[in-house]
Amino acid sequence: MQTAAAPATLRGALDTAKALVSTGAHHEAMRVVRKAIDDAILHLDTLNEADYEESTKLMDLCRSFLTEVTPQAEETGEQAEGLTLIPSGLFVQLYDGFVGAVVVAV
Repeated sequence: MQTAAAPATLRGALDTAKALVSTGAHHEAMRVVRKAIDDAILHLDTLNEADYEESTKLMDLCRSFLTEVTPQAEETGEQAEGLTLIPSGLFVQLYDGFVGAVVVAV
């Protein structure tokens, strides 16, 4: 079983993303959070139950963060390199009941 790396990575990504938003780097913040979610999803099945639950809660916070930051990024007119912004509220059902944000990269 993997250690608490996934929850720690998600927590760190959220902290980093919040700092990036405060400097106006909305798309970079979104990129950091999306990568953390993608990485965490890949490792969910290796986590013990407590870390799994913490990771899914943190992924929900990440989803909320993306929902909040996407309109801000659109308002600033900041250019997204290689990203397609998706409408907030568009979700996909993953396994074990976790609902995560759909992330579209081009």
